[in-house]
Amino acid sequence: MLRMNIKAEIEHIFPKTTQWRKTYTGWEKEEAEPLIESIGNKMWLEKRFNIQAGNKHFDDKKEKYHQSKFLEAQDLAKYPKNDWLEENIESRNKEIYNRLRGFLERH
Repeated sequence: MLRMNIKAEIEHIFPKTTQWRKTYTGWEKEEAEPLIESIGNKMWLEKRFNIQAGNKHFDDKKEKYHQSKFLEAQDLAKYPKNDWLEENIESRNKEIYNRLRGFLERH
């Protein structure tokens, strides 16, 4: 069995940033915070790629996601849109919770 030692961190797909740009999303920072901290906006990513992705926009992060060994990051690298916004986060929240519910119902 091949074992890999990957140092992973939690990546915020929509950046958790100190330089908030309301013009990009139309959100107020206070209303966006629950979305930014929700499970639909987070995933595992190798530490080095997470550092390199930083607080960049989604379209700039996709190359790092493509290089990841995590399948979820690789899938997001193929996402056809260049923005990751509220509807994407909410949709991914539902998807993750549905997968978890399905798993628990089967076991």
